[in-house]
Amino acid sequence: MLYFSDELLDVGINTYFVIGEYQINNNQAELFHPYISSNGDCSVLSEDDAKLVLADRLLMAKELGFSTILVPDYPSAFDRSRESYDIALIDPELKRVALELAEIAQDYRADYFAPVNEYEHLLYSNGYSMEEVSPLFTAFYADLIPKIREIYDGKIIIKCGNVGDWDDFSMLSMSGADLFGVGNAYMANPGEVAEDIADMAYAADAVSERDDVPWFISEFLVFNSDDQIGMFGEVRSTITTDEAYEEAVDAFSLKGSGASGFSFMSWTGTGKIRNTDAAGHVKNLFASK
Repeated sequence: MLYFSDELLDVGINTYFVIGEYQINNNQAELFHPYISSNGDCSVLSEDDAKLVLADRLLMAKELGFSTILVPDYPSAFDRSRESYDIALIDPELKRVALELAEIAQDYRADYFAPVNEYEHLLYSNGYSMEEVSPLFTAFYADLIPKIREIYDGKIIIKCGNVGDWDDFSMLSMSGADLFGVGNAYMANPGEVAEDIADMAYAADAVSERDDVPWFISEFLVFNSDDQIGMFGEVRSTITTDEAYEEAVDAFSLKGSGASGFSFMSWTGTGKIRNTDAAGHVKNLFASK
């Protein structure tokens, strides 16, 4: 934020995600990892110190001219197994953290608060079917959102991810939220990104109209060739970051008229677009809105 805020503002960014990373060990959110290092590694701090980092980031972003979204993330909890993801034990931890961070969101005037990153995808990636995810998702937010509103008076986001097939997205209810986000990560062939954005927009528009909750793309990430080599030891996708963003921006301009925004990842980290033509596509998109 400090080093690149002018560049972000020049591209047209008006809102900044402040993300806290948690690890779940023995069904407890024990370790708190705020994003700190530029190479993607996270420093482990005490929970109290880490909360101070989040508060500082919220204040810093505001001072630099950005609106803010606060969200806790649980990267180590994705793609484990159904056997190791016990909802009865983990859900209370997710709710505990959400209520604790709702206080930070309120005290430091975050404009938006997402209680958890991609709750439905946490379940889906651990082997739960969408038929199982749907009632769990509804019950989770129906219980949590009213409790958050007792603490936090800003806008609450239900932040969703990829559910495997956008036709299944209608199984999720966004009722009770002020805004919902939906996103995906891309390592695709030419043409597939545009097709996915169009399908995503169609599905999100339908849910938005049904539940009377606006939506936005809350995460657009492209795994470039360097990212793929780091992840898999080889390049698996023929599309470049520039091509992916060009497809996405064009498709979003045509099909995303019902959306209230577009968020991307990231400026300098995984999927970076700084000093690439992709940044120009984003700037053109924001300039047209």
